Amino acid sequence: QQGRAIVAYSFGSGAKRLLFHGALHGNERNTKGLLDAWIAELDANPEDIPAGTQVVVIPLVNPDGYAANTRVNSRNVDLNRNFDTSDWKTDVQTVQGGPFPGGGGSAPESEAESRALASYTRQYSPTFTLSYH
Repeated sequence: QQGRAIVAYSFGSGAKRLLFHGALHGNERNTKGLLDAWIAELDANPEDIPAGTQVVVIPLVNPDGYAANTRVNSRNVDLNRNFDTSDWKTDVQTVQGGPFPGGGGSAPESEAESRALASYTRQYSPTFTLSYH
């Protein structure tokens, strides 16, 4: 939303596709640190990636929230509640269970960050996905 990049790092190649992403909530800073360390490890030791396997790591899905150290993005939307699911809704609850009007966004994937991650995931078609929280 504020022009910060969401970057995917790719290692290896093959039909088995693994996708890992973190910092969907900007205040989950340790997930970015963990994935940054793993990127460095994969980069330094590509021979450790099993044959026929591609690993994609997106360490920072919510760069604006990360910059502000907030759970939500710059438009006050919880990206984890903004994906196109069968139970999507605009008004959600906070982590503490309180009301969060508009916290799910104005529509499924209304936010640039969730739209980018969903689009990438559909295109990449991973065998396995792990979202670090």
